[in-house]
Amino acid sequence: MKTKLYITIPVLLMASPGYLFCQGDENLYRVLKKHGDAVNAVTFSVDGKYLASGGEDKSIYIWDFSTGEAEFSMTDNFYPVRSMQFAPGDEMLVSSGPDVKIVDYTGNLKRAFSGYTTHIWSFDYNEHSKRLIAGSYSRKVNVWDFVSGDIIATLDGHEKSVLAVCFSPDGRLAVTGSLDRTVRVWDTDSAKELQKFERHSDNILVVKFHPSGRYFASASLDKTIRLWDPDSGKIVKTYAGHDKGVLDIDFSPDGYYLASGSADKTVILWEVYTGDKLYSFVDHQGPVNAVRFSPDNGYLASGSSDRSVMIWKLNKSIFTNYYFRHEIDDETGRSDLFGPKRKNENKQQFTEREEKARQALEEMHDRYYQKYLKIRSSGF
Repeated sequence: MKTKLYITIPVLLMASPGYLFCQGDENLYRVLKKHGDAVNAVTFSVDGKYLASGGEDKSIYIWDFSTGEAEFSMTDNFYPVRSMQFAPGDEMLVSSGPDVKIVDYTGNLKRAFSGYTTHIWSFDYNEHSKRLIAGSYSRKVNVWDFVSGDIIATLDGHEKSVLAVCFSPDGRLAVTGSLDRTVRVWDTDSAKELQKFERHSDNILVVKFHPSGRYFASASLDKTIRLWDPDSGKIVKTYAGHDKGVLDIDFSPDGYYLASGSADKTVILWEVYTGDKLYSFVDHQGPVNAVRFSPDNGYLASGSSDRSVMIWKLNKSIFTNYYFRHEIDDETGRSDLFGPKRKNENKQQFTEREEKARQALEEMHDRYYQKYLKIRSSGF
């Protein structure tokens, strides 16, 4: 029997230039603080060595993930940064104002994709098709050829602003989500609308394809996330658990998990195929505008209106506590290693027992995590 348990364990606070180490939640690995206003976007480099963040303060920071130090900053943008993605090579794609720009790590503008008169909310670059798509406060969506920079298609069909866009992994399909509360699927070669879905009851802010390419998810201010089959138009799963609108989502690279950030100040980790809410990260003090998994599936980054970027370590205990809490409690209850300081124990004896208990608990989580991997659902 699964027990839905969300734990916060107080741990030591340590200060260092530019960041703070974990406080409150044992899974909070690091807090990055340099932005002067809301953090709107976070993204990892392909190799996971760097984390980039962009904000309402018009600034971009690139952080060394191993040290938490800001290796590069660009603070002279004309507009707030809404969306970010690492491009091939040592360059970044950044949406700022009505353009998507390519900048290098020294802040030099290499190129800009133009064609909008309104600010761009989101974009997606597809390496397979070498195409770039962007959503803005316009009801039409532009698709560029990444090599030539030319607009090669305009997706026209929505009745209101289209803020959310994404490509399928193979670049064959594009999905758009709008303030008209519809999600639409398009053929990227012909710019033909293939499907129109109308199940959300409020504005749609994010769309994202599952790594398998079989499904995509849409997130809305109606507090829900829906997983769709793009061919049949059927809803495969609905994820409901936030108290306010969902502002961003991301799938883990291995496809097993979904993360969501919300105006309710929380980040939720979901199991994709079961729809189970595995864990809630609750340390942010403002709406969570951006969430991204690291390439190795080991970490999750979130950016918030509280001006911080938080990095969460996806410890094994998150999964074992959800699925095997009763078994773990039973084992620890039967062991003489656990429990408060005893009357006949001196300080050294108690410290030694604490260390043995910590090691035993770690081994326990390792063992139950292997069991979890064997029963983890891998499909519908």
